[in-house]
Amino acid sequence: MDLTPIPDATTYGLAILITLGISGSTLASRIQTRFLAVHGVSFFRVYIAVLALTVGWGALVLRSAPLWSGAPMRHGLFAALGVVLGIGATRLELAWRRWIARRQQSRRRSSPAPRQHREAAFHRSIKIRPVRPGAKDVPAPAPKPSARPAGAGVERARFAELLLAAVLEELVFRGYLVLAASELPAPGGAVLLIGAFVGFLLAHVHGGVTDAFAKVPLAVVTTGLAVGSGLVTAAIAAHVAFNAVAWRAVQQGQDVQG
Repeated sequence: MDLTPIPDATTYGLAILITLGISGSTLASRIQTRFLAVHGVSFFRVYIAVLALTVGWGALVLRSAPLWSGAPMRHGLFAALGVVLGIGATRLELAWRRWIARRQQSRRRSSPAPRQHREAAFHRSIKIRPVRPGAKDVPAPAPKPSARPAGAGVERARFAELLLAAVLEELVFRGYLVLAASELPAPGGAVLLIGAFVGFLLAHVHGGVTDAFAKVPLAVVTTGLAVGSGLVTAAIAAHVAFNAVAWRAVQQGQDVQG
C-alpha cells in the first residue's frame, strides 16, 4: 500500500493564516449577521475578535520574534516616520472624501428634481404638510429631540477599540502575512503581498466602495513601511496615528472613518 505523504504541518498553518488574514472581515460579517446581530453585538467588535484570533494563530505558526527584531533606536525612528506618514494619509483620505462629497452635490444640483420632490421641499420650507382632500392645513410636527450623546466613558471605549483595531490589523496584514510571504517561494510571496494589500482594502468595504478606495493611501504607507523597514512597528505607528486623527476629525464633524 502506498502512503500519501503529508506536508509539514506548518504548510497547513500558513494556509489557515492566509485565509483568516485575507478574509477576516467576511468571516466577521457572517458570524455577526447569523449569530450575534440579534444580541446587539456590532460588526466592529466581531471583526476585532477575528483579528485577535488571527494574530494568535500567526504567533503559533510563525512565532513573534521576527516582528520585533532590531535595535530599539531603529524601531523608534521608523515609528516616528510612521506617525508622520499616517497623519499625511489621513489628510489624503479627508481630501478624497471632500472631493467625492462635492461631486455628489454637483450631480444632485445639475439633475432636475422630480415634481413631487420639489413640492415636498416647498412644503418643508413653509412648515406645513401637503393638503389632502378633506384635510386642513396643519403645521408640521416639531422635530423629535435627537438621541442623547454617548457618555465620555462610552466614547473612550470606542476610541480604544479603534486603536486596538489599528494594532491588530497591522499585526495581521503587515506583520504575519508579510512574514508568511517571506516563507513562500517566488512568485508566491509577491502574490500574497498583493493579496494582503487588497484584503486590507476589502476589510473596509462594509462602509461602501468609497471607504475601501479611501484606504488606499493608508495601505500604501503601511505596506511600504513594513516591507521597506522590515519592522511592523512603523506600520502600527502609522495606522494608530491615522485612526487617532480620523477620530478627531469625526468629533469635529468631518467625514472620515478608520
